[in-house]
Amino acid sequence: MIVRYGKDFDMRRINRDLSAISGWIKESEALASEFWSSVSQEVPRCRVCSSADRKLFMRFFDRYDYFECKGCGMLYLGQVPQCKTIYEADENNANGDCYMDESIFEERVNMIARPKVDFVLDVCNSFENGHSMEWVGCSASNLNHSWKHEGRSGPTSWLDVGCGGGDILYYLSYYKGITCEGIEADKREVQLCQKRGLQVVKDFIDTRNPSQEVCRLLARNDIVSLFNVLEHVDEPSQMVEYLYASMKKGSVLVLEVPRHPSAASFANLTSGGKTYRHLVPPAHISIFSEKSMETLLCGKFKIIGKWGFGQGFTDMVNNAMFLSGKEENDLYLKVLKCSNQMQRVFDEAGLSDSMIFVAARED
Repeated sequence: MIVRYGKDFDMRRINRDLSAISGWIKESEALASEFWSSVSQEVPRCRVCSSADRKLFMRFFDRYDYFECKGCGMLYLGQVPQCKTIYEADENNANGDCYMDESIFEERVNMIARPKVDFVLDVCNSFENGHSMEWVGCSASNLNHSWKHEGRSGPTSWLDVGCGGGDILYYLSYYKGITCEGIEADKREVQLCQKRGLQVVKDFIDTRNPSQEVCRLLARNDIVSLFNVLEHVDEPSQMVEYLYASMKKGSVLVLEVPRHPSAASFANLTSGGKTYRHLVPPAHISIFSEKSMETLLCGKFKIIGKWGFGQGFTDMVNNAMFLSGKEENDLYLKVLKCSNQMQRVFDEAGLSDSMIFVAARED
């Protein structure tokens, strides 16, 4: 299995300075209050391992509780909102503006989309050549990729679920020559993707009542990716089961999820209740541990690659600035320049706050 740690990231290249972050903190609190009325149920146990043994990790805004599962170690929100209502409310999408900003689109493609796509393709190529077989406990004869069955040298089709402004699709289409499609709930982002010449449909994966269009898209692609989607889903186990049932034999599932324990979780814990990423109620329902992801995928998908990275160090530095009331200064900027080196130390120590899992569908 390919395992990688650390990914270079410069938040200022995509307009994430203290002023912008301060605005997102206020917006996150306002939206959390607005959507409190959509909370439909209390969650008494972990939605992945079913354990009811838990402890309170943190409370936000005097109402939203994140619990740490003692069974699998993940964090989950104790109050579940109506997910579809939140993510189809286009004008209230707290995170959508960065996807709509044309001035930083190329930066997002190069700094965010490119390394993720390249990692997935590297893993698939390595797996195809047999380098991952020993770790996953299977042989090439019983875990063949769909493109190998069809006489192709590599994956040629990719579906990105929750594609946002199309960063991943743009890189796949215009730089890698891979046929790609997307699913997105936000109509503004769908329109923007279509303006960029990308094939995107407006839809929302509802595992209780899935649309025929979604089923058709899942069934015809070599690779299906959900980058930063699973944390928004109220029933992640049902989602993975639905994906397994809908994807074609030999296909590959890519999941990027927020990870715990992490430096970012620590930053949230010591933030004084201010948040704009990682633990963001009610949008982020689950923050996954590696054990919880292994539980989710077991018996359906074999993990053939994983990559841990994050921004926890930067979060802690920004916390210090907000809690101190200081404005941006030269020393702050010098500390930020160390972020990639410091974050890699956290990542290699098992404290990355994001992780990509590449997993082959078991036939």
